Amino acid sequence: QQYEKNNYQEASLQFHQIAMTKTADMKIRKQAADLALDSLGLLKNTAQVVAYSEMYKNELGAANQKDFSQILQKSKLSESVELAGQSSEAGYAALAQINVADLELADKVKFYKNKIILAEKTKKFSDAISAADALAAIPEASTEDKEFAFSRKAYLSELRLDFAAAFTATDKLAKTYTADEKNLKLAIFSELSGASSETYYKKYLQSTANEENKKLVAIELVQKAKNKEQEIAKH
Repeated sequence: QQYEKNNYQEASLQFHQIAMTKTADMKIRKQAADLALDSLGLLKNTAQVVAYSEMYKNELGAANQKDFSQILQKSKLSESVELAGQSSEAGYAALAQINVADLELADKVKFYKNKIILAEKTKKFSDAISAADALAAIPEASTEDKEFAFSRKAYLSELRLDFAAAFTATDKLAKTYTADEKNLKLAIFSELSGASSETYYKKYLQSTANEENKKLVAIELVQKAKNKEQEIAKH
């Protein structure tokens, strides 16, 4: 009755008592637990959802454990978002309490995206790169999500002067840069990592409409060429 009257706080307590009554039928206990969590959800009481779902995961039998474990991890993810609004450090610390294996696909993607963002904000760049790798490795992740992962890894790798990793991540980007921007970045990362940059500089010349940059890149190619006269003739 309290639930129907929109008295969700009282309803959550009543349903919780039924859910935790060991002598009650398990089907009724499960229904009561679901309603208790629904009531708390309507109250946006994420902390209490975490507390209750933890209890239900442990108390309502093996058959219901997976359901409540998913609710628990999803609630912890929501809690981390709330904490991040107050402090990036607190939000990031909350992510460490989440069992990623128990998250559904959409929440798993959200977890890694949030971890990348918060790790960047707290300057945990190695953690951010690891999270980007994990996101990119999810087979069912969308093209947009993988683009995000590779773009952040490229940026962070460049920041850490790991130009080989920056090259690899940039090479996988499909939408972040125009063709000429991507070719120029690949050329620069190749050069900085000690690899040959000629192929990408030439691709840049073919793809860019910037005449000034074309001249600068052509000069660069001539200076590096073994046969400078032959290279000059190409431009």
